[in-house]
Amino acid sequence: MKTIDKILSKLASFIKDGLYEPLETDQIEIKDNSSLKSDWKEIYITSSAFLNAEGGMLIIGIKEDTKNKKYIFKGYTENNETNYKQIPKQFTDQNNNPINLEEYFPSFQIKDFLDGRVLVIYVDKLPDYKKYVKFEGIAYERKITGDHKIDNNKLLVHDEYKKEIAHARELMPVINTTLKNLNVEKLNDYIR
Repeated sequence: MKTIDKILSKLASFIKDGLYEPLETDQIEIKDNSSLKSDWKEIYITSSAFLNAEGGMLIIGIKEDTKNKKYIFKGYTENNETNYKQIPKQFTDQNNNPINLEEYFPSFQIKDFLDGRVLVIYVDKLPDYKKYVKFEGIAYERKITGDHKIDNNKLLVHDEYKKEIAHARELMPVINTTLKNLNVEKLNDYIR
């Protein structure tokens, strides 16, 4: 049984029986499915946090009421299809240039759940050379079960790291060369 199917099975059981157990992790987020833009903003923030961390999955259509210790099934409706299709286009790079990250959202699944459906959004982590992306000018990362703003110092350090990575690419081997192509005198001059 797939991980998502196990989680959905637990959620269905909890909702039917009125039970509660926290299921969110550093790679799983459960969100309500409202048509309000502000609620989708939270989904965009979590997506950004997953991109900047280890990736993850969002389950849309279930509200986690931590105060009253219960899950409430709201369901997924197609009137939100435009919102979820726009998720990969909500982000900017470090210089606030818009970027499209469709390749890091490998699949969206609508799954039958109780008497309705939920939407599952899978998010891959970004490679180091593409981190950190921002949503509305702020970079987030996933820590335990929450989405947290990334400190500016961490962003600056990572920018330096990306510059080092770019420089290291210049040191890659030249294809189809042999030792005969190497000029030892020029190499020694370079070293000196």
